[in-house]
Amino acid sequence: MYSFEFRNAPANLLKKYNNTIVTLIIGAIAKNGVILIGDKRTFFPDKIFSYHDRSTKIFKVNNLVGIAGAGEGDDVEDVLKYILSLKLTGDIDAVVSSIESEVKKRMANWYMNPNNVLLEQHGKVRSPYYVILIAGFTNKGQPKLCSIPTDNIRIINRQEDFHIEGVTDVGYPLFKTKHKATSSIEDTEKLAISAIEETAKISMGVCNKYDSIKIEFKK
Repeated sequence: MYSFEFRNAPANLLKKYNNTIVTLIIGAIAKNGVILIGDKRTFFPDKIFSYHDRSTKIFKVNNLVGIAGAGEGDDVEDVLKYILSLKLTGDIDAVVSSIESEVKKRMANWYMNPNNVLLEQHGKVRSPYYVILIAGFTNKGQPKLCSIPTDNIRIINRQEDFHIEGVTDVGYPLFKTKHKATSSIEDTEKLAISAIEETAKISMGVCNKYDSIKIEFKK
């Protein structure tokens, strides 16, 4: 675990990371599959800015679906582990529906605690904030990218052939200009790795260590 005192943090850093997801998660559709890739840094902006580079944010649910989480360390890690424990066997539509139900249940439970509500009203805490990114295939072989945020919980079917959560300064323009759905999954992974490595040079919220999974549809 690495840390430094909050009071000594540069003003531009405090502004940049206040209420912001600091990570880099990329999901993309390629010619021969889908890919999820994410850096391994977990960042805890509190009284002390603490972080470590040992997190796994990318998981394979089954042969058709992968999930990734971006958000506050403990909250997103807990929900990802729970989703994996369900051993879901359906296609991406079925998995996304199960995840949405679980996120809604968790947020409802959080707001049922009057202390949480009172502290949030006084700015002492905020409700858990994270985004689950899902990449995979329908049973018919259609590739899809979906996301579920905890603010205004809903399933968002992403229309582009890639989606990025976290620090998007480098990754979004890079994918916007260079990625195509006709790109191979290998080239797409190289592009995503480049996005992570370049982002790590400009953002303390991202490290150059990463995990990735590739899923190909097999009839």
